[in-house]
Amino acid sequence: MYPGKLLAPIYRNILNLSLGRGEQPLARLDSFLFDVPRSVTFSQNEETSIIIPADPHFFKYLIQSHERHISRAIEKLLKPSDIFLDIGANIGYFSGCAASVVGKTGQVFCFEPEAQNFELLQANCDRLKKQGFHCSAFQLAASSTTGTATLNLHRHSTYHTIEDSYHQLDKVEGTQIISTVTLDKWVQSQGIQKISLLKIDAE
Repeated sequence: MYPGKLLAPIYRNILNLSLGRGEQPLARLDSFLFDVPRSVTFSQNEETSIIIPADPHFFKYLIQSHERHISRAIEKLLKPSDIFLDIGANIGYFSGCAASVVGKTGQVFCFEPEAQNFELLQANCDRLKKQGFHCSAFQLAASSTTGTATLNLHRHSTYHTIEDSYHQLDKVEGTQIISTVTLDKWVQSQGIQKISLLKIDAE
């Protein structure tokens, strides 16, 4: 079992003392020493947790420093019983953060088109459901049209894009045909009357 409750605070203290220097070597060392999935528990609700892979790319999830401005906004803008829509959910980090705020009377809906990310996202949604939260994952990309698109795959799972090859920030390593849907049509199909907060992190 991964000793996350012990290690995560130690890692945060080390990086605070070093002013953030050495994060990547620390992430690689952690992944090398503990090559097992690990649980991340959210401070807003200790009952809320997701699982992340033993991958240095997800180290910021482990120490909960990943795009803190977004998690702070989620914590500030959402309240219990709210509805949160996560577009480009990846493996569900911000979805878990939102679930910890909206609680067991709220709802979290997640979009993630890429197959491997979605598998992990679905597992985390299932985990949140077992914890009593309402979390639903959809293998879809939000778009201006309903249909299909080609997703360009990159080395890191957060870099996948639908942009053409001339605008890629990193080397394209493969493609997937994905399903797209307009948000208006999807919201109508789900019978959702109001979305409390919409997060979009998509390329």
